[in-house]
Amino acid sequence: MSNEILPLNIKIQPFLNKTLEKNLNGFILNYKNVNYLISVHHNLPIDSVYNSLNDDKLSIKIDSCWSEILIMDTHNIDLNTLCINHKVQNRIPKPNEIMSIKTNDQRYQTQVIDYKFIPYDTITEDLSIPYIRSKLNENIKVLSGLSGSPVFIDDKLVGIFSKFDEVESIAYIIPIYIVIRNLKKKDNANIYGLPVDIKINKINSYNINNNLIYHPTLKIIIPVSTFLMLECDRNSKISVCHDTTNIMISHMITKPIKLNIPNESFIINKDFEYKLNLRLLILLKKINMSKQKINFLINYIGEKSDSNNVWFSFQKKLCDT
Repeated sequence: MSNEILPLNIKIQPFLNKTLEKNLNGFILNYKNVNYLISVHHNLPIDSVYNSLNDDKLSIKIDSCWSEILIMDTHNIDLNTLCINHKVQNRIPKPNEIMSIKTNDQRYQTQVIDYKFIPYDTITEDLSIPYIRSKLNENIKVLSGLSGSPVFIDDKLVGIFSKFDEVESIAYIIPIYIVIRNLKKKDNANIYGLPVDIKINKINSYNINNNLIYHPTLKIIIPVSTFLMLECDRNSKISVCHDTTNIMISHMITKPIKLNIPNESFIINKDFEYKLNLRLLILLKKINMSKQKINFLINYIGEKSDSNNVWFSFQKKLCDT
């Protein structure tokens, strides 16, 4: 019998002489006749990924800077031992639909509650990604280590298990469409959008109301910024209607504005220099940095706040505090 998941060991980039590792899961998705190993990076700066079964190092193809998605190739994975998923459901499941979180020896039944847009804290922009929220049918308090597990409705892949609220027993699932968009995009290292001073009335054939727009694939109403983050890409084309002196103008946007969002997957530029981004801030939380050192960092950033891209060399100072 083939396994649903492959256990992974993810090593985080070293920081302040500390190294972290996380045990996650991955699964195989066949997209356009190519097999990919899919998992999540939880917005941490990934150094390397290993197959926990044989300690083979895996090759990272996409370390998404606009979502939690981590995608690896499968050239040194024995696919004969793993299920290969071909069927996907891109639409967001409806309330009360039953999903199952699959591992190699367990199936967790979970009922869809709704979906929630969780802000993607990219320092300079308030962007959000839709997550499916569901209630576990089992009385389970801890689901640690299951991040990256596939989630199904019947035999169709609908998402990836990401987070678990232990207090309310609510699972947060990344829609599989986020993975598909990462595979389709030419540029997953930047977030694209449109100038904020343009009042947009329509994108393609869909009207915008209160800065919300219908997404025909997810089949839900989403913020315009989320729509653009999902659908825009390097040299992508979308049809936009906007008002200029009360005249409706329709044209093709061939090169959407690339937002200046410092969220690279790396944290180290050169010796003792780190770039301020979401991954570094989450790493600081993970290593339980002291309040004294965090206060130093905040004050240091405040002194440099006139710069759009804040670089700081503070390792020695932090170690001395």
